[in-house]
Amino acid sequence: MNKKDIFNAFEKLDPKFIEEAAPKENKGTRSSLNFRLIAIAAVLALTLASVIMAVIFLNDGGDGEVVLDTNKQTEQDTDSSEDNIEKYRDSEYFEIIKSLDAYYEELRNNPPPIEYGEPSFTTPSVEITDNQTKKVEEPDIIKRTTKNIFYMDVNVLKAFSIDGEDSKMVGEYEINAEGHQASEFFLSADGKTVTVISSMFGAEEYTPYGVAYTDILSLDVSDPENIAKKSSVRIRGRYSSARVSDGKLLIFLNHNLYENQIDFDKPETFLPVMDRGNGFEVFPNCNIFCDEVTSDQYELAVMFNEEDLTFEKNIALLSYWGHQYVSKDKIFFTTNGSEPRSTKILCVDYSSTEFKVLGSTEIVGTVKDKWSMDEYDGILRVVTTANFSANLYCISLDNFETVALVEEFAPIGESVQSVRFDKTNAYVCTAISLKTEILDPVFFFDLSDLDNISYKETGTIEGMSSSLIDYGNGYLIGIGSGTSYGYDPSDVLKIEVYKETEDKVVSVCKRKFMPVDFPSEYKAYYIDRQNQLLGFGYSGEWDGDTENIYTDFYKLLKFDPQTESFIEIFNVNLGNYNNDNDRGVYIDGYMYMFGADDFKVVAVDLENTREEQTIS
Repeated sequence: MNKKDIFNAFEKLDPKFIEEAAPKENKGTRSSLNFRLIAIAAVLALTLASVIMAVIFLNDGGDGEVVLDTNKQTEQDTDSSEDNIEKYRDSEYFEIIKSLDAYYEELRNNPPPIEYGEPSFTTPSVEITDNQTKKVEEPDIIKRTTKNIFYMDVNVLKAFSIDGEDSKMVGEYEINAEGHQASEFFLSADGKTVTVISSMFGAEEYTPYGVAYTDILSLDVSDPENIAKKSSVRIRGRYSSARVSDGKLLIFLNHNLYENQIDFDKPETFLPVMDRGNGFEVFPNCNIFCDEVTSDQYELAVMFNEEDLTFEKNIALLSYWGHQYVSKDKIFFTTNGSEPRSTKILCVDYSSTEFKVLGSTEIVGTVKDKWSMDEYDGILRVVTTANFSANLYCISLDNFETVALVEEFAPIGESVQSVRFDKTNAYVCTAISLKTEILDPVFFFDLSDLDNISYKETGTIEGMSSSLIDYGNGYLIGIGSGTSYGYDPSDVLKIEVYKETEDKVVSVCKRKFMPVDFPSEYKAYYIDRQNQLLGFGYSGEWDGDTENIYTDFYKLLKFDPQTESFIEIFNVNLGNYNNDNDRGVYIDGYMYMFGADDFKVVAVDLENTREEQTIS
């Protein structure tokens, strides 16, 4: 495990799990009502096997008055706990206060049992970086204009000229490194503004564990030689992901509450807060949604204007924690369902002046990541790991009912490793780990007729594709772990090309590199479908005179459809740091490559290159 893996592990660790030996059990029902403020009704202990009842409260958006949803009723306890919070009855946050108090009382009386999850693999996880939806951009540590390339080298934003072998660094801006664990950024459509999002984990006097923050920094890069700060915002919560759509910046993060730190006299201790330069304060017109209280954590979505970080709106989903898939006008949030190993998906419209909850659904199985969901022609398609196999759901966004379902299509014992949707097609890789060997099939689904869904598969093959990429010209690339005698799969990088034939899916080309340390961060892989290039950094062990060291290289491959094989164009020595941070981009006959405190440019003749070059 490298340094970044260790930091990521600590970043994702919920400090409450130090005190609690098991995750909270989720029970309840769903509702789709939501206005400006949706609070929660009381969740009170009735018996040892009591069921949590969900209630939604509506705010008319005018004077902050909280109104009970009369479509749902909840019995109220008469113990001293309720009496103790009666003094807050006149507070605009009374229903939230009452709900949280009841939730903690339920936990004290009925601690949740231990629940074990699905079996997991020890192979590295890979995050996919290709924009999932057209015109919905995702952050990275490399962006470019027609004249400059911007690269985030740990905590320094660097600007480079695009000038072939004469390229050089022309400017830089150092991000405050204290407490920051990760930074990625957006580049505005006009090339004038860089927005840096950083995870931060710092200590505060009132908490024994420290608090996760998300820092957002806006930089003026219109003159790359003189990068200047424009504005900044800090939000309390652990950074999850971000998107930019039509100049609007969406930030997603998780905000944890801690019972021993809550003071109902201070709303900032139990509501989402941000600091715009005057200290932490509750979000203006704080928009809270919850259809049941199952945990004391918020999933936040916050929208800013990308140009100047002007706050526009937010929504806080209480008792949600999961993945977010963003389409051109909707956000799909996942969280644990009411049954073990089920998933609830909440659909929120973000295109209007306020976030608007449209509806929800609950399906069997767990969702691996955002790429396991996709919206197309009014249908949400979702792939889950379920019952030690895999399910494919097609859900109507008109009524959130399942209109098509393919159940348990994978061999028993396998789980979903990667998913890729492409209009009416879907590609899924599942896998099973047998000690040091990994076996998987790859499935091609035809979703053009939801009444008659069909699929083909490769059959069981060696290795595992932790990401699938539509590579153009009818080809699909899988990147993941391979198998080879004497090596752990996590030390074997496998890149395999598939294509669909009339009656099956076949593997046409496979390359393995071993023993290597290859990126677990999918954004480190450069994908060029037009030229069918694949670039990536990796570390190979080199036996020096006095000690073993790891040296980073950057490799560029080209797929040749005529011979259906890879051509290895070159290896470039790119320092000896973390290959998850390596990046490359091909521009007009040159490959530009970036690593920790390193930068290389290599001329590439794509028409005549037939042999690998090793370049120091």
